[in-house]
Amino acid sequence: MAEQERIQGTVKWFSNKKGYGFITTQDGADVFCHQTQVDCGDAYRSLNKGWVVEFNVEKDENDDNGKPKATHVTAVGGGPCTGPGGKKSTRRKQHATKRTNNRAAAAASSSSPPWHDLLEDHVKSVLHNVKQISTETGTLDVSVDKTVKVKLGTAGYASMAHADGIVAEGTFTCNPEGTVSLHWARAISFQNGDWQTTSVNDNDGLLLSTFSLVDDNVERVGRNETPATLWGSDKPNPRKALEANGFQMRKVYLQRFGRNR
Repeated sequence: MAEQERIQGTVKWFSNKKGYGFITTQDGADVFCHQTQVDCGDAYRSLNKGWVVEFNVEKDENDDNGKPKATHVTAVGGGPCTGPGGKKSTRRKQHATKRTNNRAAAAASSSSPPWHDLLEDHVKSVLHNVKQISTETGTLDVSVDKTVKVKLGTAGYASMAHADGIVAEGTFTCNPEGTVSLHWARAISFQNGDWQTTSVNDNDGLLLSTFSLVDDNVERVGRNETPATLWGSDKPNPRKALEANGFQMRKVYLQRFGRNR
């Protein structure tokens, strides 16, 4: 089965009253999006015109012509899209979020190539032909030593999930030879039965600081890998700890939705 890749697009319009809207892909196609497919974390499911989002495209089984529809709609690189809310006490924060998303949309829609487009040809060849890691979108999901899952997203965004129950978020740089340098800004770890704040400098070297995309210990994330398969089903969803510690993401995704091969 061919690998289904995450697609980036810009919200053309979205109606909260109707419960749906359309997203325009980078190829210019308009894709139907239902409200139930939008990830807004704990906020009201909604999208704003001009937002840049990431999603899967599937055929609508309820449509006789099998028209495409957007599924698993998230912010670019994963995490929730924050829609408008109704509480007066939160409107100022929501307006600030809207401005941030609009700026992100403007930046993402520019003509700048994705970060991995600057990789040397032999590095791209290893990713495509040896490791079967796609570079068709702005995000790469890789597994390092089978115990660390790293997301390298747009605008230098990076996140990491470790088998020992650690989640970190920060930034990264990558040179043309494929050497990735990671700079962690915040982290949580599972301790004493709960997710707790932890120092990015106090994890016994478990927070990955650098690796090479062409190393043998770097692989694509498996199609069936989830947080439960990584660190065990005994650990609860870290959403509350992510929110409390200012993480951009609100849910841990080891891979983009629908990555199959």
